[in-house]
Amino acid sequence: MTENSTIRSERSGAILTILLPDPSAGGLSRQALADLASLLEAANDDDTISVLVIVGGRAAFCSGVDLDEFSAQDGLDELAGVLRRCFRAFARLDRPLVAVVEGPAIGFGASLISYADVVVATPAATFEAPFVGLGLLPEAASTLLLPNRIGYLRAIRFLCLGESIGAEEAKTCGFVTEITASDPRGRAIAIGRRLARLPADSVRTTRRLMRGDPVEIDRRIELEVSACRRRLDDPKLRRRMALFATAARSAIRRTGT
Repeated sequence: MTENSTIRSERSGAILTILLPDPSAGGLSRQALADLASLLEAANDDDTISVLVIVGGRAAFCSGVDLDEFSAQDGLDELAGVLRRCFRAFARLDRPLVAVVEGPAIGFGASLISYADVVVATPAATFEAPFVGLGLLPEAASTLLLPNRIGYLRAIRFLCLGESIGAEEAKTCGFVTEITASDPRGRAIAIGRRLARLPADSVRTTRRLMRGDPVEIDRRIELEVSACRRRLDDPKLRRRMALFATAARSAIRRTGT
């Protein structure tokens, strides 16, 4: 096991498992986002890694980014740069990505699922994108990827109206591959091993062709991050985010008890 700030990783043969931190302590800090980007970039350059598995907490997959950092006026340009790098690391990942979702995936937690090729969820999994309600924009090219994955009308409900999607609906609309209440992490590793046994070049090329134009994805990431950065100059918006962060932490802690 490798300690990487609050992000941990485990290697088993050709499979790299990334473990996100316990979301009850809050969202991902800019350091955690930078460390996550570093892991993805290094994996992309390592020919001995065939598959990545990303695992969140059991009470919640991921509560998003650390909104306390977004609520502070200092360092917002640096934070925007870290977000760009992390989103692009997911977008440029040239390995299959398997995600395990055992609870709520909120904000960034839901956004990164757009990059997963296989999503193993438990019945407790939910997905929520609160960006528009806070006065922000969706992130990680989700304004491009989500309509393609789940359909425009459902994406409007999810991204604009902020409606939560449960596990069963997520499976029906193609956001989740399968639902299991029994050892979802073991199931994800088993799928990862199946992928790792296939010819690597064939898997990567097929995946690359299916994912669409990388230039357009990169352009959408830049548009979203730049627009959000401008909005963060509004102190009222930052106060709303701080209140939302406090409520989200309390809700996740209650879920975990």
